[in-house]
Amino acid sequence: MFKSSFRPNGGVSVIAEPANSHNGSSEYLSELIEKAKECGADAIKFQLIEPDHLSVPDFEWYKVYQQIAIPTDRWVTHICHAKAVGLNVIAEVFDVSMARFCLEQGIRAFKLNIADVSSPDLIHCLADAPATIFLSVGGSLVKETEHALQILTRRGNEIVLNYGFQNYPTALSHSNLAKIRLFLFHFGLPVCFADHLAGDHPMAIELPCLAVTAGATVIEKHFILERKQERYDYYSAIEPHQFKTMVDRLRDVETCLGLSSLDLDPAELEYRNKHKKCPVLKDSLPAGHCLVVEDIQFKRANQPKDFLSLEEVVGKSLAVAVPANVPLRKEHLK
Repeated sequence: MFKSSFRPNGGVSVIAEPANSHNGSSEYLSELIEKAKECGADAIKFQLIEPDHLSVPDFEWYKVYQQIAIPTDRWVTHICHAKAVGLNVIAEVFDVSMARFCLEQGIRAFKLNIADVSSPDLIHCLADAPATIFLSVGGSLVKETEHALQILTRRGNEIVLNYGFQNYPTALSHSNLAKIRLFLFHFGLPVCFADHLAGDHPMAIELPCLAVTAGATVIEKHFILERKQERYDYYSAIEPHQFKTMVDRLRDVETCLGLSSLDLDPAELEYRNKHKKCPVLKDSLPAGHCLVVEDIQFKRANQPKDFLSLEEVVGKSLAVAVPANVPLRKEHLK
């Protein structure tokens, strides 16, 4: 099974993304934390916003940021809560002060949003932190990603490319799953697919599964308690029962993918042993006989066999007498 950011034994890491569906309510966020664990998430990602560090006052969403911002003292409680129920915590931060606050809380995974891929202070701060960095590549130019990686990789931190973008919601045609393999080949780094398809789209659960077959090893998915409430960031969110279904299907996809190796597994070896033809003699021949092409034919057989090729037997002498229709083995030849 492939290496995973939050699963020591390998497999798809699943990140629950409340985004700002809490609307600033600590009670709501607390319930989301519990639900994330119940649904099988490996981690939860918190967006820690300080409005004046995120946008200028006349930006269209500035007043909303003020409404939904959660004070740091309450973030301490939520971070401890998430850890207590067994969730890894990822902090999506937008300024150095909040990054340092999260490091003080023992957070060792961060998302660097598209907003800050070119923000030198925050990049250098995270580069110096002993942490896994989820680097947003959705909406970033390749040269911007390459420049950020030059800084972020200088201390040997684990880097995961985070692909996906939010268009409230993002159209299925803009999911661009083909980019996952391109990122893998170009950068040689694992990819997290951050799905932003409409939560009520028929593909809302299947799309993350398809992303894993395309090469993603981490899935980030928005979730909300009830979509009908239409809270902030509900556009791409699914409800807990859907999230649980998605996790179950992702585990099935893991099983389908199998081992990341070209070696044959036991089931495939059993199939090979039953169905592959092996060389047998057309007629019984005595010890000392030098085998020629005309002596050999290939058939399926039940007896022990080495699946020798024609080139491995023609021109060899029999070490012992071999009956017709008995698979030729290395021990028969000299």
